[in-house]
Amino acid sequence: MANTLPNLTPFSNRFRLSPARAILVVAGLCVVGAAALDAQTESPPLVADKPAADPQHARAAALISDARERLRSYASIRADLLETMLVGNRRYQAEGSYLQGSDRQVRLSYKIALQSTGSDSPPIEGSLLEVSDGNIAQTSYKIGKEERITRRDLKQIYEALAKSSPPGAELEATRLGFGGIPSLLASFERSLIFDEVVEEEISGTRYLVLKGSWTADAVKRFRSKDDQPLPGYLPDRVWLYLDEATLFPRRVFYLKVFEERLNPLMTLDFQNIRTNVPVSSEEFFFVAPKDVVVEDITQQMIQEIRSAAAARDAANSASPAAK
Repeated sequence: MANTLPNLTPFSNRFRLSPARAILVVAGLCVVGAAALDAQTESPPLVADKPAADPQHARAAALISDARERLRSYASIRADLLETMLVGNRRYQAEGSYLQGSDRQVRLSYKIALQSTGSDSPPIEGSLLEVSDGNIAQTSYKIGKEERITRRDLKQIYEALAKSSPPGAELEATRLGFGGIPSLLASFERSLIFDEVVEEEISGTRYLVLKGSWTADAVKRFRSKDDQPLPGYLPDRVWLYLDEATLFPRRVFYLKVFEERLNPLMTLDFQNIRTNVPVSSEEFFFVAPKDVVVEDITQQMIQEIRSAAAARDAANSASPAAK
C-alpha cells in the first residue's frame, strides 16, 4: 500500500494550502460529501454508465430515500465519529462527534494528528468545527495555532438556489457542504449510480451495503477537462453501510482504483449513536475568537450558484432537444 493513495499536491497547490491543511480539508469532505474540485491524478476514473432504471440502483435509491426520512424523523441525533484516511504510506485517524437538531441544526467536530513539515518533527493537531443554527453556518479549520473561519448565510444561499435551480434544490444544496448526514445521503442520491446491494453481517449486526460509482454528470463536475481523470483525493467507488433494522448509515467506505485494484482511501464510521436525546440550542451557537477574522463566503457561493445555472441554461439551449 505504500506510496499509492492519494496525491494531494495539486489540491494543496491550487487552493494555496499547506499539506497539513489539505489533509484536514479532504478529511472534512469525507463527512459533508464530495466537492467539485479539480486536480490531476494518475488514478483512472471508474465511471458508472448503468441507467437509473437498473433494479439494483432503484433499490438503493429507495433505501437512501427511506434512510433520509428516518433521519429527519428524529428530534435529535448524537454520534461519535471515527475517520481513517490513507495518504501515501501514512495513515491518519480523526475522532470527533456529530450532533443534529431540528431545522438543519448541525454541529460537527473532529481532531486529527497531522504530520508537520519535517519528517522527524512531532505531529501537530488539526481540528475542524462546523456549526449551523439553521440560518448561519460557520466552519473553523485549525492547525496548531493557525485558524481560519468561514461564514455562510444559509437563508441567502437557499433563496439563490430557489431562483436558480430546477426542482430538487435541496439536492443542489448538498454540494455546498451543509446539512449533516441527510445532506451526505442526498449527495450520494444525486451523484452516484449504485450497481450492487448486498447483505452483510458484522459483529452480530446485519447491514445493507450499497456499492456505487459516480454518475457521468458528477464526473464532469469533478474534472476541469473531459480528458482528465478524477482528482486523487476523490474516490472512484463508494460503499454505504446501512443498518438493516434502522437504516442508519453506520459506515461510508471510500475506495480508489490503483493498478486496476480497489484500495481503501477513507472510512467514516458513526458510533455510539443516540437518537431523540435532549439537545440545547446553545450547542448550535458559535462565537469566533476575537483575534480571528471571519471570512464571509456567502456571496462567493451565490455567484457559483448563478454561474452554474447560467452554464446549465446555455447547455440546455444548445441541446438538440431544445431546438
